Amino acid sequence: MLCTITVCFGVLLVLLVIGILALRTKARTGKYFSFKEKYVPLENFDLSNRVVVITGCNTGIGKETVVGIAKMKCSNIIMCCRSKEKANNAINDIKKRLTKEQIKNVNFIFVALELGNMKSIENAANTIKEFDCVKESGIYALINNAGLANENDFESDDGYQIVFAVNHLGPFCFTKHLITELVKYSKQNDHTARIVNLGSAGADLAKLDPEDFQSKECQGTMGKSFTAYANSKLCNALFTFYLDSLLKENNYNISCYVVHPGWVKTDIARNGSAFVRVLINNLGTICAKSSWLGTQTSLYCAVEAGDDESGLYFQHASVHKLKNKDAYDVSLQKKLWEKSLEYAGFDSFF
Repeated sequence: MLCTITVCFGVLLVLLVIGILALRTKARTGKYFSFKEKYVPLENFDLSNRVVVITGCNTGIGKETVVGIAKMKCSNIIMCCRSKEKANNAINDIKKRLTKEQIKNVNFIFVALELGNMKSIENAANTIKEFDCVKESGIYALINNAGLANENDFESDDGYQIVFAVNHLGPFCFTKHLITELVKYSKQNDHTARIVNLGSAGADLAKLDPEDFQSKECQGTMGKSFTAYANSKLCNALFTFYLDSLLKENNYNISCYVVHPGWVKTDIARNGSAFVRVLINNLGTICAKSSWLGTQTSLYCAVEAGDDESGLYFQHASVHKLKNKDAYDVSLQKKLWEKSLEYAGFDSFF
C-alpha cells in the first residue's frame, strides 16, 4: 500500500514538473514543448541617423528594447520615463551590455513623461520636437511600451481611471502629439516610419462596455481589476487597427503594429497589493520568459515587419489573430477613437 502511494505521488510530481515546463515553454515560444525561440538578428540592421522614442524604458521590456535598438546602431534613443534617476541608472546598466563602439555611436536622451497626466504628455512631446535630431529628420519609430496593472481604484491626475489612462489614453495622446514628426521622417526617407503599441493577449478576455471605456466598474478586486487591464489592452488593439486605417486613408507612409510580448517577468504589478505582487513574481519566476525575449516582438515590428503587415497583431515575432472578435469591430474602433479625442480635448488626430 505504501509502495503504491509512493509511486502515485512520484507520478504526480513528475506530471507537475512537466506541466510547469510546458507552461514555461508556452509562455516563451507560444507552443507547448517547443524550445525554438525567435530572436531578431540585430547585426542585420543599421539605425544610424535615426531617432527612436520609447516609453517606460527604465526597467523590464522597455529597458531591453533600448538595449536592442542601441545594438542596431541607433544614433538617438529618446527614453521617456517618470524618473530621471531611474532612467540614468538604466542607461548605466545598458552601457555595460554594449561595446565601446556602440556606446560611442548612440545618444541616450531622457525626457520626463507621466502617461497619467495630459500636461506631462504634451510637455514631453514639445520637448522632443525641439531636439535638433528630431528637427532634422523626424522620428523613425515610436514604441509605446509603458503599461500598468493596478487593482486599486485610482484616478489619473486628469480624473480618468488610472489603468485606462496609462495603458490607452496616454499613448493615444502621445502618438497624436508626435505624429507630425513621424510623418516628417516618412517624407524624407524611402522607407516607412513605425509605431509599435504594446498590447496583450489578455485582450481576448476583455469585456469592454462601449458606454464605459474607462472600465470604472471594474475596480476593487483582483478579478475585476484584471478585467480593467484586459479592457485597456483591447483598447490598444482597437486604437492600432483604426489608426492604421486612417494612415492608409491619408496616404501617410507610417506602419503601426500592436504586439503581445508574451508572459514576461516584469514589475508591471508593482502597484498591486502585496498578495498580487508575490503571486505574479513567483509564478513569473517559474513560467515567464525573460524581458530580453519579451522584447523580441517589439524589436521585430520596429525594424523587420513588412509594410503589408501594418495594422496587424503580433506575438512571438509573427502575425497572429486575437480571439476576441470585438477587436475587429470597426464601429467599436471608431467609437473608442472619437471618445478618446473627446477625453483628450482634441478636435482631430491629424
